[in-house]
Amino acid sequence: MKLGAPLLEELYVVDMFLQGMDQTRITSVPVIDGHLFPNLKSLIMKRCDKISVLLSFSSMTCLEHLEKLHILECNDLNEVMSQEESESNGEKIVFPALQDLLLHNLPNFKAFFQGPCNLDFPSLQKVDIKDCPNMELFSQGFCSTPQLEDIRMEIESFSSSYIQKNDINATIQGFKACVSLVLMYLNYISHT
Repeated sequence: MKLGAPLLEELYVVDMFLQGMDQTRITSVPVIDGHLFPNLKSLIMKRCDKISVLLSFSSMTCLEHLEKLHILECNDLNEVMSQEESESNGEKIVFPALQDLLLHNLPNFKAFFQGPCNLDFPSLQKVDIKDCPNMELFSQGFCSTPQLEDIRMEIESFSSSYIQKNDINATIQGFKACVSLVLMYLNYISHT
């Protein structure tokens, strides 16, 4: 029997400790089940180590009211949504209400979603990515963000605020390439 909180609109999880789990092991099982929180509007996760995936593919489709997703200082997180259930290349996942996405200090974070599906964010207005040095792309599939107003990215001491509505993956990859070139140049001049 699954218990849920169908009226819960805000969930703030800090310093999550997974009881009964070997503290050296990282779990790849999603820790938030969207089916249990169908009216969730705000999800904030902070300092929740030992998890590599936050949401399952199927539960993310249940979070249709989610407006704000903030993930901070989760050292072992690899991706927000698990790709294991999403084997079909033709699927599209819609995040109808998500407006604000913040990803801060996630040293092992690789992508929001590494699966092949296209992502649609019709309401997304703000993306803030800070100190996610291993993030190479947002998603394997195409990401639609027609309302996106601002993408703020920061790696180490380099930051930029810009927008490329058509391709959030290109924005992330372009910023990382610029940072790499600057770091290579700084390394070069420090050794000459």
